[in-house]
Amino acid sequence: MTWARRVWRICRWILFALLCAAGAVLLVNAIDEPLSPEVTALVQDPGPPLTRQQNMYYAALGFNAAAPDMEEAGWNRVQAINAALRAGKTMLEADKETEQPRRTFVGDKTHLPGYGKTSGELSDILEFLQQHGAEAEQLLADNRVLLERYAALEHYPHFAVAVPANSLLVGEPQWEYISLARRLWKLELARLLAGGGVDEAIDTMQRDTLFWRRVLAERRQTLTVKGIVAFYVADDFHMASQFAHRYAPNTAQLAALRELAVPLTTEERSMAGAFEDEFLQEREILSLIEDPAAAVKLFGADNAISARERFYAFLQGRFYLRSATLNLAYRKLRQGIEADSHGCYGVKEDAPVHGFPAELSFEMLRNPLGQTLANMSVPIMHMYTGRMCDLQGFQRLLALQLLLRQQNVPDNQIEDFIRAAGIEYTDPFTGAPLRWLPQQRALSFDALNKRDRERLPWPI
Repeated sequence: MTWARRVWRICRWILFALLCAAGAVLLVNAIDEPLSPEVTALVQDPGPPLTRQQNMYYAALGFNAAAPDMEEAGWNRVQAINAALRAGKTMLEADKETEQPRRTFVGDKTHLPGYGKTSGELSDILEFLQQHGAEAEQLLADNRVLLERYAALEHYPHFAVAVPANSLLVGEPQWEYISLARRLWKLELARLLAGGGVDEAIDTMQRDTLFWRRVLAERRQTLTVKGIVAFYVADDFHMASQFAHRYAPNTAQLAALRELAVPLTTEERSMAGAFEDEFLQEREILSLIEDPAAAVKLFGADNAISARERFYAFLQGRFYLRSATLNLAYRKLRQGIEADSHGCYGVKEDAPVHGFPAELSFEMLRNPLGQTLANMSVPIMHMYTGRMCDLQGFQRLLALQLLLRQQNVPDNQIEDFIRAAGIEYTDPFTGAPLRWLPQQRALSFDALNKRDRERLPWPI
């Protein structure tokens, strides 16, 4: 046998082996698996049956509408969105066609707490009122409707998104204007304090905190809503702490403040419902990816399908199994919920909690595109768990601050007092006692998120 024939024989065997391997890969990707009963049950779960009078979502959606009734405006827009989607409109077309006239903010936003000229600190807001009282009064008067609408939100017992899960780009509540109204509320709260209405201010603060904590406990939330509401609750805790530091509350006032600083419930801290909603959103995104005309469906008829998208569709048709992908994404969801249920010990900013196996192995030969897509959402879950742990830390700081005031603990005994105070006054990440900083007469802990760390420490 000549050298050339020997090389040709080896090449034929290599080619045969490669063809067999390619055939095996195509074969294992030819048949999908059944959709798991758990995925089917979650997808078919309609959520809580709420009327428009029970559901804050409609008011939040119509919060900035020029119409006199924000709830009715939100309700009408939901009906219009649903009608547009049923008529075959794209998401962006439905969004554009259902836009409503908006109410504009009157005045200089930089005078609001947390904007350029005024920080969100209570002392700075009070100083601004002292120096620019007339401007603040005018700002409150000109935007009284927004302030009244913000106060009206607390009358709704529930919050649940009421548009179809596949309307990914429409039906977002007016969080920008709700946050603007909240800044007006903080300015109004400081005006009450400056005018001597301390008890009224405490009552207002208590109602606001308990309201947002009620929203926080709702199970079927989006990650966006959960994060925004957690920020509002943390901000309320911080405001209450600043009030206690500045005004030396009496026994009755301390009792009222302690009512808003009770430990977070499992429902408040849990991310399970938000992770489930994220899975439903991911399911809808996958349904768009499955369609090579997804860009046209999503953004409108002006977008042509490119050669790259056609090539992706070719790969998707051979290396993407829809049910297997959804089943894997659901297993990832359950891992995230399980990790979240373990609490805050071991949560780190730059690493997923309790490990999220990437499942990179021979198994990746089956459904490689689906596995890649399902694994993409895993790293973000621990970040949201960490934010809720920061919130738990803020609640514990406030509760400890109020306890120290209630019992009039001398500075030289505070550190020993904290050590003996119990688990409800410990760092949620480590279980160690909350940190006492005697030079600053302040309490602190190692918050995970950078923005949360900027709030610390809290003077007592």
